[in-house]
Amino acid sequence: MPTIVQILLIVISLAGSIISGLVLFNLQAINSRQIKLEGRQDQLEKDMKLLAAKPAECVRDFTSKEDWVRSEGYTRKELKEITIMLARMEGKLNVTEKLPEIAGQIAREVVKQVQSGGLI
Repeated sequence: MPTIVQILLIVISLAGSIISGLVLFNLQAINSRQIKLEGRQDQLEKDMKLLAAKPAECVRDFTSKEDWVRSEGYTRKELKEITIMLARMEGKLNVTEKLPEIAGQIAREVVKQVQSGGLI
């Protein structure tokens, strides 16, 4: 028959094996979470490098303020000149459209002058 010391040793060894099993299980869970966190950290570092490169691309792609103001002024000047030319062309088209009416008025005046005997 086992003695009390042997039973205590068996109970303590069983408790120790259960506790060490739980510790081992927790260590494995911590290790898997650490691997996941390392993967996320690597992804975050890649994303940070991409974000750090974006402002450099924006600076490279955009013009300076002085160049933009200069270009805007030139564009406004050109737009004003084009508007003036368009107004002139519209005026010439209006005259061309009314040309038959103007010719008719001139012909009427000439006929009146001829009939009144003032032209010949």
